[in-house]
Amino acid sequence: MVKKTTPTKSVKKATAKKAAPKKQKDNELPVQLIHSGKCPTLSGRSTLTFHVGVMDGNAYIRVYSNTGGGMHSKTWIPVAEILGLLEKHPKGETVTSYALHKLFVNRSANDAPFYFAVCLYLKLVNLGEKKRQYAYDSSDAFLAQVDKFKAAK
Repeated sequence: MVKKTTPTKSVKKATAKKAAPKKQKDNELPVQLIHSGKCPTLSGRSTLTFHVGVMDGNAYIRVYSNTGGGMHSKTWIPVAEILGLLEKHPKGETVTSYALHKLFVNRSANDAPFYFAVCLYLKLVNLGEKKRQYAYDSSDAFLAQVDKFKAAK
């Protein structure tokens, strides 16, 4: 009969793997909240609670909650990335929430329209001539608001 032996405590400690550091999720970034507000969705059927924050001098936006049934990811999105996508559209031409779709690959289908609704509320985009069509002219009004939020904190 073969006798089984159990490893000693020192052997167990030596072979135990160290836990890998937890990967930080997008919604757990160390962004300093500078403003919290509410705005209607693009359809007007529910209300979104959104946050504006700063980290390393850069502005971020996230949709925090929705009074309706639509799911979303609560991801902090750098305003610079939103501006980068909006600025690709020629001034004066219409732009829709689909312009932000690239920011939310493999995420909720509601993310782009919800974040676009926040952009509309914060005057990053303006109402166009037709329903569901909007215009992007410049980020001046939005960036002025962010500066006011920063000054208030």
